[in-house]
Amino acid sequence: AITSGIEVVWTNTPDE
Repeated sequence: AITSGIEVVWTNTPDE
């Protein structure tokens, strides 16, 4: 859920 250091849980795959 991290992209470029930004948490984007609304678009990325869920992490642990």
